[in-house]
Amino acid sequence: MKKFKRYLLLSQVNFFAWLLVSSVFVSSVVFTNGGVSNYGNHYSTVVFYSIAFVANSTYLYLAAESLLLIDRKFKLISRYLTVLSALLLMVFISTFPRRFGMLFSDIHDNVSIFMFCYEFLLAFWLLYKRPTKETISYMTIMTCGSIVGLLSSLH
Repeated sequence: MKKFKRYLLLSQVNFFAWLLVSSVFVSSVVFTNGGVSNYGNHYSTVVFYSIAFVANSTYLYLAAESLLLIDRKFKLISRYLTVLSALLLMVFISTFPRRFGMLFSDIHDNVSIFMFCYEFLLAFWLLYKRPTKETISYMTIMTCGSIVGLLSSLH
């Protein structure tokens, strides 16, 4: 279980740290254009944005795989985390072509919205299944992150 928690922590720390580095370099990108995804379209932040999403997705996948090594009873949650990892990669990949037209932008926005909803429902499910202080704190962090994400996309 230590490995799982470490991978989960690394996924979140990497994600927020690299996005924080992006915001230090060009904080106006999110506030003027709306949405964190704009870091993927700015030449000075695209590398940090890419590392954030790829590291987050990779560590989530490793966390999911480590659960299967602990016990097969974690198969369901492992699959949920694997899907979340794939959704993160889809959001990341769909960032780049979105500047070529509204169709691509809509695809990116819809994948992002679906990922946020999926992640939020997954957190509620985990809270229902295991209502501990740790799970409640994760849910609180996720709720705050979702609100920040929503506000940044709405300007």
